[in-house]
Amino acid sequence: PPPSGMEIIASGMVVFGKLTAGSETCRLGNSLTITLTGTRPSNAVLSPPAPSVKGIDVNGGVISLHGKRFYRTWTRLSQTVEAGSDILMLQDSINWEVGQEIVLITTAMKDSRDWHQNEVLQVAEIYQDSP
Repeated sequence: PPPSGMEIIASGMVVFGKLTAGSETCRLGNSLTITLTGTRPSNAVLSPPAPSVKGIDVNGGVISLHGKRFYRTWTRLSQTVEAGSDILMLQDSINWEVGQEIVLITTAMKDSRDWHQNEVLQVAEIYQDSP
């Protein structure tokens, strides 16, 4: 994160009380990055999860994070994206920013942790109309 931001690095977290950053009336102006280290757990169910398990477990607690409000946190593609294309045409107007990461979700019937076609993409340019 930029020097003005905050970063939490952990293999896992368990929230019993409150994890709060910003509020509805006083939103965070800087970045907050939570980095979970290590490998993801196997498909085994751990109950309750140990803090060393990669993930954030909210056990009777509350997570309340308030940063910049982005309108349309999700939208649909308005046109099919051909393989290799780097332009996405969206159905709705958005206020995303250059440098943000978005996730393009598969439309395949089977979508699981180990078999999916989801992609993490970084916003490089934003056009209000067709480029």
